[in-house]
Amino acid sequence: MGSVVMAGTFTASTDGAIQFASTRTRVPMNVFRIGHIGLPDALPLLLAESRGFFAEEKVALEISNELGLAAICSKLAEGKLDGACLPATLPVLLSVGLGLPRVGMKVVVVTAYEGLAICLGPKLSAPTPGAKVTAIKIGVTAHDPATRLLAQTWLQKLYPTAMPEVTWLPLPASQLVDFLHEGIIDVFCGPRILAAVAHLRSGARVAAESATYFPKHLTSVVALRQELWTHHSILPGKISCGLERAKSFCQTPDATAGNARLLAHLLPTHELTKEQITTLAETTAQAFPTSFTSRVRGKSLIDAKDENFLISVLRLAAGPYQHAINFKDEVSRAFSGD
Repeated sequence: MGSVVMAGTFTASTDGAIQFASTRTRVPMNVFRIGHIGLPDALPLLLAESRGFFAEEKVALEISNELGLAAICSKLAEGKLDGACLPATLPVLLSVGLGLPRVGMKVVVVTAYEGLAICLGPKLSAPTPGAKVTAIKIGVTAHDPATRLLAQTWLQKLYPTAMPEVTWLPLPASQLVDFLHEGIIDVFCGPRILAAVAHLRSGARVAAESATYFPKHLTSVVALRQELWTHHSILPGKISCGLERAKSFCQTPDATAGNARLLAHLLPTHELTKEQITTLAETTAQAFPTSFTSRVRGKSLIDAKDENFLISVLRLAAGPYQHAINFKDEVSRAFSGD
């Protein structure tokens, strides 16, 4: 639905009288732009848009697949995006401008929990007998410090006395599988679905999942620019309703085929069979019923355990500046239900 305004043209008749020929013009409603980086945590957004759930809530969203989190952060700061599907800590990092353009963000829904994994390439998954690992190259998802925390925790458990020399390579999520496959990195820590793709594609081994070290931790969220909460106060609730319907749809038998088609476009699955892609889609769909928290007015989206995890990751990201920022207050503001 749009609003109707009067428009027309003025003309002069032969007797000099001025006449107004009116037309009725329908002005389209605002279109809000939401970005993602092509991972399964964006499936609720894509399904809600493709199934018309957002349209039924009378909200127009344009869902765009961006090149990476760096591009999303830049577009949010420039006003070219109104929101995005992001790693759970990124709305806070953006709000305080920690290593990123500063733009206030507020979370609408939590879309995934326990979504990270560590995946080993041939050097570590099938090491030469008697060989000692003295150096290791680890790819982590750029702008997602939770992947660095998970990888560090895994290393400390694996090498309690003699830690190898570690080279950290922050990479776009889209490059993790290829870099591991080509031997540019020895390990990656990133979205669990990409570890599954790497295993199916080249036999890479999943060494650990984030739930082992951080049970029920947040992985990703959908967040909007802070100013939208002021100028379009009903928008977050409408988006939340549309995503809730998408989550429910993902639990139906009809969802698997659609998820498989979406995954085929989103993920680096060009070397996988149709059956393997379907398996990935089924796994992703099964995760939604237990990995989705929508906003309830007046209540926080997270509990004390979630908050403590986020603060730990944010402090790691802040490094020497961690004591200059009150992350508890920033997390509370980003995830509050007001």
